[in-house]
Amino acid sequence: MVRHTMITVFIDTSVLLSACLSKTGASAFILGFCRKKKIKGIISKYVLSELKRNAEKLDQLGKRRLNFYILQSHLIIVDNPTLEETKICEKVINSKDTPILAVAMKNKVNYLVTLNIKDFLLPKVKNFVKSLIILTPRDFVMLVK
Repeated sequence: MVRHTMITVFIDTSVLLSACLSKTGASAFILGFCRKKKIKGIISKYVLSELKRNAEKLDQLGKRRLNFYILQSHLIIVDNPTLEETKICEKVINSKDTPILAVAMKNKVNYLVTLNIKDFLLPKVKNFVKSLIILTPRDFVMLVK
């Protein structure tokens, strides 16, 4: 019998916020996949704290969507990386993004999905993470469809 392991995806804060703004975009589609348990979505406590800081930018509908996604998407919330783990990432990405990169690497996810193209999709970052594939929500949806 062949066992298929579920794809694990680290979902960056930008993707969750984007899904709150548009329920028809690729970000919302990814969270729908998580809700249907077609992929395993992972976020960190750091992502939750970033969401809290940015939630005031959302209107009431956006805030309701955020609550829905957090409660209904079966997201796995993992601990933040250690200081040592984030320090290692500082050589390839700016310090505000190290907690995201480090936690995705630590949890051995298949994909890191982010809208932060200018920092995460650089060749030096992609070469550094090797087995972890970093994609935009749109590219991830194109890949799994």
